[in-house]
Amino acid sequence: MFDIHAYLRGFSSSSPVLLMGILNLTPDSFHDGGAYVQRDAALSRLRFLQAAGAQILDLGAMSSRPGHSPVSAEEEISRLSLLLSRPVEQAPLLSVDTDKPEVAAYALEHGVGLINDCSGLLQRELYILAARWQVPLVVMHRMGQEGQHGDICREVLDFFRESLSFGKSLGLSEQQFIFDPGLGFNKNYEENLELMKALPAFCGLGRPILLGFSHKRFISHISGEEASHAPGGNL
Repeated sequence: MFDIHAYLRGFSSSSPVLLMGILNLTPDSFHDGGAYVQRDAALSRLRFLQAAGAQILDLGAMSSRPGHSPVSAEEEISRLSLLLSRPVEQAPLLSVDTDKPEVAAYALEHGVGLINDCSGLLQRELYILAARWQVPLVVMHRMGQEGQHGDICREVLDFFRESLSFGKSLGLSEQQFIFDPGLGFNKNYEENLELMKALPAFCGLGRPILLGFSHKRFISHISGEEASHAPGGNL
């Protein structure tokens, strides 16, 4: 079974942080607008991110930007196949950002080693896939409507605990879980800041925390820059 903590320790004993690079294989990405929908361009971007220090590369074949148009599993697989139909030599750990079991299964069969569930739901099929392949699973909080969470930190903690219990009932081990509080997904500015302040509580669950705050509106609000230029990254 892949041990994400052991993978992390292999890079540095002094820092508990991994950098995740994002490779959008979509024509409607909110950030790079379809710049990497051809294999050569995608491979070039992959190598650039790897050289910049990314130890995990997250492949996204569906957009999650506000107002995006949903795509079918077949379309996601077609986009992923541009890169994954042939082996990607000397790549770091690859993850797939999807909410569709068929897409995750294709990715796992073609060299991807981590499922990044962007749905915010307890998807039985994705949990079963992670258990079968013995790979890490990112579960992201995405429930509710913006500004209608009440105690957002308590809601996110409860969601993580529920997902942990649900996954264990389907055969996952605790070591396979990575938790993502879903910054920017149906959270307003104040809620995003509350979640950032609550990181010690989330870390208290004993699992890695993934923060997807790159190019999010609340970061640009803090920095005073446009979202496309605002600082950010993933852990």
